[in-house]
Amino acid sequence: MVGRVLSTDCIDRYRRMTPAERLRETVDLLAFADAALDALPARERERRLAIFREQHRRSNEALLRGLGLR
Repeated sequence: MVGRVLSTDCIDRYRRMTPAERLRETVDLLAFADAALDALPARERERRLAIFREQHRRSNEALLRGLGLR
């Protein structure tokens, strides 16, 4: 079994958040990730984005196959 990504305490904290608080948390995390990506050298950034795009493409293909559309 794969380990938990979030602790039980963290999950409980998220459950107690209002929708606005969860949205703020999401926006903050996206800004952090964007800044971290921008801090990388261009070549490394493109390498990581290419991996992400390929994973996304494969995920979409699997979904379409599962739905019987491919």
